[in-house]
Amino acid sequence: MKKGKIHLFFKNSALNFNENFKKDIHIKNSNLELNWSKNKAETIFIESKKGWLHDKNISIKPQFYISFKKGVPDKLKINTKVSLKDISKIKSYLPKKLISKTLYNFLSTRITKGEVKDGTVHYDGYIKDFPFKVPNEGLEVKLPIHNSNLIFEPKWPELMDLDLLLKFKNNGMYISTKNAIFCNEEPTHLSASINKLSIDGNLDVQFGFKEKAQKLISCLSKTPLHDKIGMVFEKLQPKGVLKGDFALNFPLKNFDTHAKGTIYFENNVFEPASLKNYFIMKLK
Repeated sequence: MKKGKIHLFFKNSALNFNENFKKDIHIKNSNLELNWSKNKAETIFIESKKGWLHDKNISIKPQFYISFKKGVPDKLKINTKVSLKDISKIKSYLPKKLISKTLYNFLSTRITKGEVKDGTVHYDGYIKDFPFKVPNEGLEVKLPIHNSNLIFEPKWPELMDLDLLLKFKNNGMYISTKNAIFCNEEPTHLSASINKLSIDGNLDVQFGFKEKAQKLISCLSKTPLHDKIGMVFEKLQPKGVLKGDFALNFPLKNFDTHAKGTIYFENNVFEPASLKNYFIMKLK
């Protein structure tokens, strides 16, 4: 067994993954420690457990393992930490050729602020398939984004002050939140997912609420649901607390919204606008 160690120092360099990415990632400075070995079967192993890559917006602590053997596809394992000072610049790090143009624009423009600390990139597969080749099960990216804003659809109010987890698993994307502000109120829960990153995929959003009726009516008036359920509430004018769940679906090819949900009325007084002079009813 032959083995050795290499230290690599770079300044003002570029990191090129492959042609799937929009452009090279500029690296202001870096320090990598590589261990290499070669066994009797003529397999070469390169491993990195120490090191860092820095630029003004991105910090990477790369840990990877590569094996080369003649006649066998080169294998790659990655377990890397990533931090981004400004998530709105994420488009520079997206595999543009592997996702639909619509989704690329969505990820590039809809997360308008936020910072990633200790995000992770895991990959186990062939180098030629990186970052993923469906149905390869090799890639998982987790990006915890703090103090972020998200526009999941331009006609809907912006979600603000989010602490969210953006997760990519091969050809899918998932969003979960610990807290969020929607129409100046905090939903009881909020999550979203994209089943396929390609043009035939769908963005599904689920969120719940428990809010005073008048605040919810005001919120719905700012959404495309105003002409449907929002108008019904305006006519009934409930006085009390509303609780329920919404499920929204946005096809990536056109973002034509489909919405459904359930609303529960708790100790509400209804004052229908057209019947105000006749009666007031209480619904338990």
